[in-house]
Amino acid sequence: MLESEFSEKLGYYFVNKELLIVAITHPSSESVHNEKLEFLGDSLLYQIVTEYLYSNYQELTVGELSVKRDAIISNSNLTNIAYYLLIDKIIICGNSVNLQQLDHMKKSLADVVEALFAAIYIDGGYHVTRNCVLKLCMKDANLLHIKSHKSTLQEILQAKHEKLPIYSVIGKSTDGMFTINCVAYVQSKKIETTGTGSRVRQAEEMAASLMITQLNC
Repeated sequence: MLESEFSEKLGYYFVNKELLIVAITHPSSESVHNEKLEFLGDSLLYQIVTEYLYSNYQELTVGELSVKRDAIISNSNLTNIAYYLLIDKIIICGNSVNLQQLDHMKKSLADVVEALFAAIYIDGGYHVTRNCVLKLCMKDANLLHIKSHKSTLQEILQAKHEKLPIYSVIGKSTDGMFTINCVAYVQSKKIETTGTGSRVRQAEEMAASLMITQLNC
């Protein structure tokens, strides 16, 4: 009964049931687990969502597209999908993992969703996978209306008739983290914030978010 409900919500019935078993098996299991499928599924998810946004939101900037994509492929969204699919009830774990604690292991549930996308791809092909990804990941329509912190900051400064902020790269650490400086002037007063991230845009978003907080104080 549970498997039938899961498959119906997923929108796909596996031909090779072994692939499904591997996809929902946590790495704590001593048997074959979903780690490699999760690796493949992560790339498929990124490609499918990027392709969809590029084709359907031509009017948006790269930064705006990236913000939407980050929200859609976020662990938060994937975890919500996992609960919708009842993955918390069917996930297979090793003896070292307490199933009752899985409610707090949201990353593991998100990984299963990515592994499932990879399993569908292997079992049924790209077209079917794309349909499943878009159907599930776009369930929360609000994700498509998320605005970047940079855009929000720009609107705030324009409303105040001030110049747009200036972003500059301060440096990049040995572990690949970028540090970005954001400077703006409000009523001739200099406001400065610093953001970090694994990508320049991510660091800029953090710096913009901190500045919005300061301006709203």
